[in-house]
Amino acid sequence: QFHDLIREFARRRAELDEPQGNRRAAERRLLGHYLSAAAHAHRTLYPGSLTADGIPSDDTVERVNFADGKQAKTWFDRERPNLVAAIHLAANQGYHEHAWRLTDAVSTFLDRHGFYDNSRTVRELSVLSARAVGDRVGEASSLVGLGMVQMILGDHADARTSLDAALRLVNDDGNKRGQARSEEHT
Repeated sequence: QFHDLIREFARRRAELDEPQGNRRAAERRLLGHYLSAAAHAHRTLYPGSLTADGIPSDDTVERVNFADGKQAKTWFDRERPNLVAAIHLAANQGYHEHAWRLTDAVSTFLDRHGFYDNSRTVRELSVLSARAVGDRVGEASSLVGLGMVQMILGDHADARTSLDAALRLVNDDGNKRGQARSEEHT
């Protein structure tokens, strides 16, 4: 973790010194790394739980492997602030496919370990990002997750709104699995 002034200085230097194409390529590599690592950590910790399909990534993205659940949990614990920041970066810079998929890979850990405020924040970004790319399955899944964390946080009216919106999406698409998942939470 860097002090905010150092981070701002580095950001400004990158804007001045690096062409935009290089900066965008670096952002995609960073997001690809976090998406790949988070998906693998999720599969290691929660082997029966499904996540969204990945995004083909650059061959230069370093792959992270976890020998066991303890190693995956340690990684999630250590990287949690960076993962939340990466989701913000993805959503704010238009990498919407990365934003909602990375949220999908991270949110189970956040929820099961009590990081509900982080979970709500990234799930809100996830809904917007899935909607921005027209991924209705991703949007519905993000809305269900958002509704669940809103219930945990006691925001019952907002939870109802999120879950009803998810149910409308899956009903409109005839998504039987999504209907069952949405209805079990309403």
